[in-house]
Order: sequence, then structure tokens, then C-alpha cells
Amino acid sequence: MAKHSFEARVSSVLNVLDPQRDTATTAQRGRAESATRRPSHPSDVLSRVHDILRQMPADEVGDPAAFQKAYTTLLKHGESALKEVAVAADARRLSPDHLGSLEAIVIADGSRPSFLLRNGGRFDPNHPFLASWHDDMLAFAPDLRRLAASVGRIQPVNGNAANYFGTGTLIDHNKGLVLTNFHVLDAARETPGISIDGGDRELKVTGDLVIDFDAESGTTSRNRFRVVHASLPEGFGIGFAGMDAAVLRIEPIDPQSKLPAYAPALSVDPDLSSGSSTTLVTVGFPGEPIPDNPPGATVDWHFVLTTLFGNRFGVKRVAPGRFRLAPGSVQGDAFDRVMSHDATTFGGASGSLMFAWKDQGTPGYGLHFAGATLSANYALSLHRAADALKAIGVPLV
Repeated sequence: MAKHSFEARVSSVLNVLDPQRDTATTAQRGRAESATRRPSHPSDVLSRVHDILRQMPADEVGDPAAFQKAYTTLLKHGESALKEVAVAADARRLSPDHLGSLEAIVIADGSRPSFLLRNGGRFDPNHPFLASWHDDMLAFAPDLRRLAASVGRIQPVNGNAANYFGTGTLIDHNKGLVLTNFHVLDAARETPGISIDGGDRELKVTGDLVIDFDAESGTTSRNRFRVVHASLPEGFGIGFAGMDAAVLRIEPIDPQSKLPAYAPALSVDPDLSSGSSTTLVTVGFPGEPIPDNPPGATVDWHFVLTTLFGNRFGVKRVAPGRFRLAPGSVQGDAFDRVMSHDATTFGGASGSLMFAWKDQGTPGYGLHFAGATLSANYALSLHRAADALKAIGVPLV
């Protein structure tokens, strides 16, 4: 996936910082929002960031000295960036370091957080990142525990948080079927010890490819199943080049393995694909982000971002966000089946489902496959891909 332009990144980060943003209207009209919107007053934003970062749980801080350095760097550049945004005639003329600081602020101030899940899909109800998401997340907690149990990390048999391919979600408990991206499977078959053979779209998987439905932060427990078969939809491919989806059939690998009792409902409701659900969440395994400093930046914003995350990647997380663009409105989507959203994902979250967490039954309606955090994340619309997905066993309603 090509990197997004400097202007697109500025536009996206300002849309997130703008408290007056009308997400539903924007998604329905199917075009990007203006780059001239303004966030809250600089002092309000900085005060919020300061309060949040000083309350970070000790076990998420990592190296205290590195955290303090990242925190100081963020505040130093963020203050001038927010002041520039407040007075600039054209906010797209921000400096590279101003943009880098604003992208970090959006995560550090709780605008687009990503929460570690522990103890069976639970998050810290007092986590400072909750911010404006607090009430919604607490109401969502019981459903989240059920959803999170159905989400696993696809990896080699001895994989871990630093050695895995992506995310998969159980979609059929009786048949042991998991939905993920084709490119996750494609990455696995390039790995020694994992053999994937067969016809064009029905593949036998032998060797050491598994999914672990535990893989939470701080746990040593495992709930692993071996991947034995993969079905690919007609027109499968990577990213925008094809339908980036695959259905995996799994079998127990350990005597103690227990298949999750719940498989989320998957919806083809066209209203969801058009943005009628104004909030969404993804549950998956975001990895360390690829370094993507704004061209010309003098600060290592990759260090700042990963340090503020406590360098905790490759473990189960939940990330709330907003729907952005409907199919037919995403640049580069020749088949009109791709949606975009702005949840914090990072690589490794590929294969995560988009859930309409405020709708009855919290249905999944999109399959995340690529993107760049804050610029645009992309998901396959289950509604637009329904026929091809049903043909390979995806239970859609």
C-alpha cells in the first residue's frame, strides 16, 4: 500500500482532533473532510495529554527514562504545532515535526486509543486513554469479552508477540472456520516449515501454522488450533488488487484447546457499509508500526509513538474509531467494495473485523486489510463481497 501524502496525513489528523466533526454525514457524502478544520484550544489539548500520560499504568510505561524523553518531546513540539494550527490560514503548511507531533497526540490524548486486553478480554476501566470513550467502552465491556474470545493470533506453532502473521476471527463454531486476509495466509506460506498446497482456491495446509485465541498481554496460557485447510474467494488477491480474504479451517492442537463458544454475527446490512453506524471497534493484534516519519522531520516520531505505547505490540487489543468513507468513495478501489476507518490498528491487525459495537448483536461488517494509522485504514465491505464470501462458507446474515 502506497504511503499517504503529507497533505492527506494533515487532513486526517485534523479531522480527528476536531471535536465538531460530523462523522456520519461525512461518511454518507463519501468524501474527505476539509484540511482547514481546527481542533480544541491548544492549552486544552496539551492539558489533556499531560494528565493522561502522567496517569499511565506503570506496566505500560516500559523504560521510564525513554517514556519521559518521548513525553517531553511530544509536549515540546505539540505545543507549537497546535498553536500553528489555531492561527494558520492553511493548516496543510505544517512543518514535518508539527505533523509528527499531532499524529502522536491523537493517540496520546485518547482520541484514537488502543487498549490492552487481559484476563479474558478485559481492559482497565480506569485507563487514562479512555477519555471521551469512557462511557461507551464500559457499556460495551460484556459484549467485548465475548468478541475478544473469538479473536486469535495467526502464527507459526512456536510463534509469539514478535513472530506472527496477523489476526483471525472465529466465524463458525460448529465447522471450526476462521476469517482472515488472504495476504496473512500468503505471508505464512513464505515461511519455512509451513506448507500450503492444492488447487487455485482450495488449499491444504500442513506444517506449523496455528491460531492462538489467548495471546493477551501478561498471560502465559495458550489456546491453540492448527490450520489445516484454506478456502479463497473468487477474485482473491492482496489489498486493492483482489478480494483480500481467506477462510481457514482449524483443528485442536493441544488436549486442553477449547474452541471459543461464541462466533460473532456477520452482517451484510448495506446501511453499515455506508456509515450508518457512527462508531466501530476492531479487536486484533497490532504490531509495531512501520517507521513513517513525515519527510523532513528532525525528530524520531517512531520512537515517540512506540514508547508511548510501552512497546507492547503483538498482543490482543481493542481499538475504537470512526467510519470514514463508504465503498465507491475510496481512491484506488476499482471494485467499489472497500471502506475506510480511522481506528488505531498498525500492522498485525490485518484480518481484524470491524464491529458495529452499538448495534444490536454487535455485528461484524468489514474485514480490515491495510492502511496507515490516522491517514486511512481500509476494510473489505462484507455487504459488497457477500456472494464471494458466502461461496467459501462465511455465514452472513
